[in-house]
Order: sequence, then structure tokens, then C-alpha cells
Amino acid sequence: MTWFEAEQLAKYIFELENALDEWAYDNPRMRLELAELDKIERKIRKSVQQRTHDNSFRILAYEVLNRAEFCRHEIRERLMA
Repeated sequence: MTWFEAEQLAKYIFELENALDEWAYDNPRMRLELAELDKIERKIRKSVQQRTHDNSFRILAYEVLNRAEFCRHEIRERLMA
């Protein structure tokens, strides 16, 4: 994964957070977002393992993972309500 791809994923997560704050998604869309979060997390974890010596990339990657986990938690809570 390149820096550009990591930044694009960070942007995607940021937009997802905003959409969740605005309650913009219905249940089917939230389920799709959960599946997308799974893909993103797998891709980032794989990249972190490959780029063990790039600390600045790892910092960005872990920030994206933390924010993705927050989104996952929010979506699951809303789907269970």
C-alpha cells in the first residue's frame, strides 16, 4: 500500500465518521459499510506487516485502524437498536 492509498483510506474513514454523525445511512448501507471496513482493516494490517521500518506510515495506519474500529462500534450499536 502506498502513502496515497493510506491517505485515501483515511479520507474515506473521515467521511464515514461524518455520515454517521449526521445519521445519513440506513441499515442496508451500514451493513455495506461494515463489510468495507473489514476490507480496509485487512489491507492496512497487511501493509503494516510489510512496512515494519516505516514508523510514520505505521502511525497513520494505526490511526486509521482506530477510527475504523470506532465506526464499526457505532454502526453495530445502531444496527442492534
